[in-house]
Amino acid sequence: MSETSTYAGTNVSGTAQTTLDRDVSSTIWHETDSRNTPIISLLGGDLYFDGKDSPQSVSPVIGKEKATEYKYDVIEKDALTREWTGGAAVADTTTTTVPMASSTGMQAGMVLRSKSAASPEVLHVITVTSSIEIECRRNIGSTSYTIAAAATFVCVGFCQKEGGGKRGIRNVVAAARTRYVQVFLITFGITKQLDNSVEVVSTKAWTEEMKQAAREHNLDKEGSFWFNANADSTTDSSGNTCYLSRGILTEIENYNSGSNVIDLNGSMTEDDFLGGVSESIFEYGPSKKILLADGHLLTKIMGFGIGKQQLQPSMTETPYGLAIGTLVSIHGILRIVHCGVMSKYLASSEAGFGLVLDPERIKYKYLENMDNRYQEGIETPGDRVKEAQYYSVCGVSVRSRSHHNIIKNMG
Repeated sequence: MSETSTYAGTNVSGTAQTTLDRDVSSTIWHETDSRNTPIISLLGGDLYFDGKDSPQSVSPVIGKEKATEYKYDVIEKDALTREWTGGAAVADTTTTTVPMASSTGMQAGMVLRSKSAASPEVLHVITVTSSIEIECRRNIGSTSYTIAAAATFVCVGFCQKEGGGKRGIRNVVAAARTRYVQVFLITFGITKQLDNSVEVVSTKAWTEEMKQAAREHNLDKEGSFWFNANADSTTDSSGNTCYLSRGILTEIENYNSGSNVIDLNGSMTEDDFLGGVSESIFEYGPSKKILLADGHLLTKIMGFGIGKQQLQPSMTETPYGLAIGTLVSIHGILRIVHCGVMSKYLASSEAGFGLVLDPERIKYKYLENMDNRYQEGIETPGDRVKEAQYYSVCGVSVRSRSHHNIIKNMG
């Protein structure tokens, strides 16, 4: 840590006074257990080799953004609906009124297909009569079928009548989701006798205390980024508010009734993963994503047949302190990171867990000058203790939630 230090004046008040306060954001990120803090490790920073003063700058995989207040809004649109659930069954094949569980987002002119192997009927929507009913032309190019209750309808296209007017705008209203950055703090210290001792046990040395505290600080942040609950703030008995940065898993689990949670139901073959699972992963967003996988899921994927042309399950060491593998399929490129944080917090019965992230749609948010601060000299004058602390006000902002997935229950 070679930043310029600023020292305050002499303290004569008998209270603690910080004598050193500096930003160490780019230097403590690698003082961590990388597999247990993959998100922080992928933020990049300055990496020092063999005690050299000149660091190597490691580019981030996950970007950073400043927040101007504790509270900030994520304003975005979710993916437009192209699939709906029907209501009651329609037994009469000549009936043109079709009940829906909800027709929100449906438009006149849409061409729908019932998602049924037994009765794949095609319908043309004439009028969206209400929020639970549509009027349509049936028997488009084939025989009309009995429509089962709770049938699934998928929009396969749109057909406007000749001379018709403009098509209505589909849901351009962007929703604002309120989020907070969170205060993280860890204090550490040693007695001044030990600090001034020449022959001291290495684990008690000040530099070792700094490194251990940095690791603990990063673990605090990483765990919160993953697992913080669906709450924005709490208030203690004194009325003070604690702002919480909502966890990534909570964001994805709560999106669209859990539609981006891929439940493997106890088993997964290579064909399952390269087929339906990969198709779901790359349904929205870019063709390159990151999978943070626990050891069980990683072992399964790395055991896939490497003879296939589309599969490259090799792990490569990187400057992030992480081994990153690459799996190439027809759906996209998945960079796979071994993530130990899951086994720390999840039950053994939950083994086979993974988190898929679109790295362009997740940002590390921090208050300016409060990313990672190192503050020294916080002990009360007269105490025979040397104390310091790391202080951060930060969180993770999840954007475009349809771009991310949870994989669970591999078995």
